[in-house]
Amino acid sequence: MRRPCRSPQMSRQPATSPRPPHGAREPVGSAARGDLRTPGRKLPRSERLFPLWRVNVPVPTVFITPNPWYGAGLEALFPAFVLVTLPDDPLLEGVERGGGRVFALLRHAELPPQGVASTPHLLAHPHTRAFLETLPKESDVLLFKSTARSERLLREIGLRASTPPAAVARRFENKVHFASMMAAHGLPHLPYAIVQTDDPRSGEAFIEHFGFPLVCQRGFGFGGKGTHLIMDRSEWRRFLRDHPRIRVKISPFVAGSTVTVNACVTGEGETFTSEPFLQITGHPALTTRVLGACGNDWAIPLDRATQEGVGQITRKVGFLLAQEGFRGFFGLDLLRDPAGNLHLIEINPRFTSSLPIHTALQRLHSQVPLLVRHLAAFAGRPQPAEGGEAIESGGLLILHNLEGADVEVTGRIPTGIYDADLSLHRTGHTLDRGMGEEHFLILAAPKGQRLTPDAECARIAMLVSPTAGSGELTPVIERLVRSIYRRLALRPLPTRV
Repeated sequence: MRRPCRSPQMSRQPATSPRPPHGAREPVGSAARGDLRTPGRKLPRSERLFPLWRVNVPVPTVFITPNPWYGAGLEALFPAFVLVTLPDDPLLEGVERGGGRVFALLRHAELPPQGVASTPHLLAHPHTRAFLETLPKESDVLLFKSTARSERLLREIGLRASTPPAAVARRFENKVHFASMMAAHGLPHLPYAIVQTDDPRSGEAFIEHFGFPLVCQRGFGFGGKGTHLIMDRSEWRRFLRDHPRIRVKISPFVAGSTVTVNACVTGEGETFTSEPFLQITGHPALTTRVLGACGNDWAIPLDRATQEGVGQITRKVGFLLAQEGFRGFFGLDLLRDPAGNLHLIEINPRFTSSLPIHTALQRLHSQVPLLVRHLAAFAGRPQPAEGGEAIESGGLLILHNLEGADVEVTGRIPTGIYDADLSLHRTGHTLDRGMGEEHFLILAAPKGQRLTPDAECARIAMLVSPTAGSGELTPVIERLVRSIYRRLALRPLPTRV
């Protein structure tokens, strides 16, 4: 994958040089066999109109997730799309208008607020099982996050999951285990040590050498929830006390930007990659976690060497995954340090939080969506030919509960396309061509929902960069974020005794 050359850029720092003029038009989605090139004049965005991807598959595509936000817009790809989810969210009407079929458990059963917290809980409910039993047995079933129990529940119904086996995926997703795999296979990584928390002496030599701050990672954690920044020895002692009898990975903290890439590997080890894009991390207007993931920006300027380095690392990881029996969609997070060196941080051997928005952006730019490649890899269908335009702008922000306590949402923001002043422009539940660059898709937690500290409460998706390539939110976006928090009116709940 190659894009026009751009200046290096560090997250959370102002731009140091203007973007150079666009080069020749280039297709995106690099395969291991090499890049294809199509010469042509780059048209202004207002003049560009690309054909939209839609897949003619012979069986239903069933996407299962308790959070409907992860499946919104995917009905545009598949003529027989089925979304199985928990809440009766208003955005589901948009999925149905787009031709998708929806099963929302709370349309059929009343449950306590925390009654269904995971995909296995959703699948185990009698109403969900009854619905799934009506589907053709040859359906392509996609689990947003697979587990051994989810796979077993599907087998009991007679359905198969078109997602990598949980046993294989968890070996790679375990950050402690994956550290040794990176070292064994020559993948670039930061120095690290594995520490047993009830034997802190096992990390003393490492700490004496590198000092503080340290990044400490537990084996598992979604969206950065298992990653901790340890500033000094007192925080280290507190972490050891609060997390007894587990193994963790510690690394020196290195400033820089987190670069993310989504990819898909076939069973034969052929790897297709997206453009690298910025992960917005630890922004105080969006999350309370210093290293918490809170969005993505597709307008980051990266030099050609960095782009090629990301591609090489991704293909190497893809080949390693295939050797271990993995195929399908995966994501990588890499740290780009101030010297421009790349360090692999972690692998997400599953669908990532950016999936629905990234898929919409790929569709709008006539790229082959990685989700299409994922299903082709599982069904044994030929992979579609490369093509499309580079995604050079677009963004996703994830807003979290900043109150430091359990809260209840007391305000209401209907799903839709909004102006920058948070006035509703029109209905909508996914990115589309009609939005332009001055409107924003907003998905928000419904009134009455209860949220734990730093739980996700809203998403903003857009066709523009939320940071203008700088790593800092633009003034327009900052005002919009503040307006959303005000309108959601998160009310702290009494502390549980």
